[in-house]
Amino acid sequence: MRLMMLRLSRMIGTAFLLVAVLVTAARLLGAPLGSGLAGVPIEPKREPVVLTLWYSTEKEQWLQAAIAQFAATAPTVDGRPIQVNLVGLGSNEIVERVAAQSWGAGAAPAAISPASQTQIDLLRARAGDVVLGGADAPQPLVVTPLVLVAWADRASALWPSGLPRQGFWQGFHDALLDDKGWKAHGGKEAWGLIKFGHTSPASSNSGMQTLALLSYGCHGKVSGLTLADVQDAECQAWVSDLERTVPDFAESTGAFMTDMVRFGPGKYDMATVYENVALEQSAVAKGRGSSLKILYLPATLLSDHPFAILSGAWVAPEQQQAARALRSYLLSELVQQLALRSGFRPSNSSVSIGQGGADNPFVSAKDSGVQIDLGPQAELPKAEVLQALVDAWTRQFGR
Repeated sequence: MRLMMLRLSRMIGTAFLLVAVLVTAARLLGAPLGSGLAGVPIEPKREPVVLTLWYSTEKEQWLQAAIAQFAATAPTVDGRPIQVNLVGLGSNEIVERVAAQSWGAGAAPAAISPASQTQIDLLRARAGDVVLGGADAPQPLVVTPLVLVAWADRASALWPSGLPRQGFWQGFHDALLDDKGWKAHGGKEAWGLIKFGHTSPASSNSGMQTLALLSYGCHGKVSGLTLADVQDAECQAWVSDLERTVPDFAESTGAFMTDMVRFGPGKYDMATVYENVALEQSAVAKGRGSSLKILYLPATLLSDHPFAILSGAWVAPEQQQAARALRSYLLSELVQQLALRSGFRPSNSSVSIGQGGADNPFVSAKDSGVQIDLGPQAELPKAEVLQALVDAWTRQFGR
């Protein structure tokens, strides 16, 4: 036993002596206190670069998953970790708040991703040069068209052969205003009046797009909407009559569509929403034993979901660098495939919309009416025309 204790004591002593020699040698070689034995400084943990991104809520599912994957890559700017803070808002609310520099209780955004380039144009018109241009100009992340989504039995009753290509909006307008309701339009008397919904044009891009398509519908065209068209008293009354049938105007598309499925046809029979939201909630409805139908409008408007890096005085250069890194990641093939699984049409042309199987809603949701090929598109009105539409609507409906 004494021999074992003696050996143990010698081992401990030798180890202690070795540590002392190494520390002394390190100091003689000029290594500072607190450095590693190889002379490499042990630096304190560096503060993260916090990147706040304001985005339109219909991208929530995709962006949350993408940001989690981005964080897993341990991205950095000059050795500082990038920390992304996501804030979901209505697209037009993003414009209003950035233009007013109204950040609320949270951090100011260094980048934004509203639903459409329209919001970028509106922001520039209101706030000047607050968005980077040139090589850093806004880039589309994904594309999604505006569609009409309806409970399947309602769609079959009102449009047994699908949406008519000609005169759709006038027929739709007349059906909504008919006080005989569903009984006069192939449905059940118990369904009551025909109930249509969309988001607020003042806060949400899909609501603004709906308003533009209604104006086009009144004038019987799909391009060239002018300020004179918007100010036309007859069409203003036509649109207002239809809008008065809408029970409520939600602030954002994602939340609105969630409520439509949650409350069922008792609140809304149909609504205009983004295709990706319709696909996402169609799967939810199916899980609850209900069925939604996605219907493609005679001429639709597209949303391209631009990623814009801000240049305001509140944005630091390292935040802009972090935004560039995030933008590149979101446009990568891997993350664009993730967007496809969330029902978006990828901006990256290397990702095919028809690829994959059950995890691709464009393949798995064909029974809901989804189409791979887009139909005709209406011309996106100029920013000042859209603003005039929204202003006229807000004066009347105030929300």
